[in-house]
Amino acid sequence: MTARRLSALSLVAATLLCGSSLAAAPVAGQAKSLEIEQFDTRISVLSNGRIHVVEAIRFRFAGSWNEVYRDIPIRYETPRGFRLDLDLRVSSVLDEAGQPFEYEESRKGHHKRIKIWVPGAIDTVRTVRIEY
Repeated sequence: MTARRLSALSLVAATLLCGSSLAAAPVAGQAKSLEIEQFDTRISVLSNGRIHVVEAIRFRFAGSWNEVYRDIPIRYETPRGFRLDLDLRVSSVLDEAGQPFEYEESRKGHHKRIKIWVPGAIDTVRTVRIEY
C-alpha cells in the first residue's frame, strides 16, 4: 500500500472518530435528556484497502425517546483541493443482545445519516452497535 493511500486511510479513520455526530429526537412535551455513557470504535483496514468500522454506543435515556441519529462524514476535502468521497455501506445496526434495530439511511450534506428506532427507550440505558 502506498504512503499516499495509507495517509488518506489514516485521515479517514481519524475523522470518523472525531468528526462524526450523534443526535436524538425527543417526544414532544416531555422533560428528557440523553447522555452518551460510552462510545467504543473498532476500525480495521482490510487487505483490499476497505475500512471496516464497528461502533458500540451506550446511551442513557431520561424520559421517553423514539430514535437516535448517527451522522457520519462521507466527504472530506483538504486545503489543497484533494477530495475523498466514501462509499459508506451500513451492514448492521444491533442492540446489546445482537438483535437488529430498525433503521433508515439518508444523506445530510456531506454526511450519511442513520436514523435508528430504539423501542422502549424510556428512562433506561441501551447500547446501539453500528457496523459499516
